[in-house]
Amino acid sequence: MARKPHVFQSRDELLAALASKKNAIAVAKLLMPREAPIKALVTQSVSGNTFRAFAIRKFGVRPSEVYRNWASHTLKDDLPRFAAFDTEMELRNYLFERAERLQARWLEATGGKHSLGFGRATKLLNLSFKVVSGSSMLPQTQRTALLRMLDVPLDSFTLRGIRLLAPQLRITRHASMRFVTTREQYVEIQTVIRELCSPDFFPIHYETAAWDLAHDTSEKTS
Repeated sequence: MARKPHVFQSRDELLAALASKKNAIAVAKLLMPREAPIKALVTQSVSGNTFRAFAIRKFGVRPSEVYRNWASHTLKDDLPRFAAFDTEMELRNYLFERAERLQARWLEATGGKHSLGFGRATKLLNLSFKVVSGSSMLPQTQRTALLRMLDVPLDSFTLRGIRLLAPQLRITRHASMRFVTTREQYVEIQTVIRELCSPDFFPIHYETAAWDLAHDTSEKTS
């Protein structure tokens, strides 16, 4: 059964969710070092449910294989760059660079018949960045710094969650990862999320809260 995104009604509600004990535990888990090869981390980072949204099997390719093979090699080679990022802008510019290459690889894999699109490319990469940033091959100080720099993977949960809090973004009721189509739009959304979370929290706190609230059944079963 598909989960329904939680739409925050006010910033106070949002901040309360970010400050909750449950959310603090979820974020703390992301800081724990991950003792696994990059290929395994990439595999962990994107679930099968996400890949089901990409209808490219009719072209004779599996979306999970296309992404995981490309991302594993790319992020393994680029791990030294993760160790050197100092600002969110550096990480974001790297994201845009790699999103272009991922889209090109996707087109190649499907014989030019299917476009991944900017929004879906950045979502996949941001999911993997979050997990790879926790690699034990990176020092603890850098893992912590990266967690604060990370952008939010934009999908139905994270986009619709702030729909009422940021009407200027014109996020639709049915927005999903394909809603984001340009760098400018992406930056505008990420900037608003960071502002909504500041000064006490970071975008990663919002991502975990948006996901957990959409998947929390406690209120329905209580």
